[in-house]
Amino acid sequence: MQKLEELYPSPLINVLIKDDSGDRSIKIKLPEKELFRVRDVFSRQEYKIYSKYLPSEGLTIVDVGANVGLFALYMKLNWKDSEIYCFEPALHTFKLLEANMTQLSGIKCFAYGLANQSATVNLFLHPHNTGQNSIKHRPEISLRNQ
Repeated sequence: MQKLEELYPSPLINVLIKDDSGDRSIKIKLPEKELFRVRDVFSRQEYKIYSKYLPSEGLTIVDVGANVGLFALYMKLNWKDSEIYCFEPALHTFKLLEANMTQLSGIKCFAYGLANQSATVNLFLHPHNTGQNSIKHRPEISLRNQ
């Protein structure tokens, strides 16, 4: 049987993420070749929401296709009183998501995807990028079926 770490597109690495104030840091794991996601989410603020668009009270956030949890982490570090629901159907990616979110309260993780109907479908795993797993088969890319 393969070790869990062997099922990812690249070796897992530890990354330390600090909130803007520097008061809190969270250690997460993600595939090494996907380190660009940390830069995109935290340095480039890919998911920045301007305060004029936010309610005055806590947010309820649904993260569909949560991957390893960077969006959820970004939102939790910026809006501490938010409730976040993460959905990730790729079992191996879900295990990373769940492990990464254990340090935070107010985040619930679910090991299935969301759709407009109840169904069991194939999930095609991208060989190089967990963020490109999909239920839509793309034959131009060699994909593993979960």
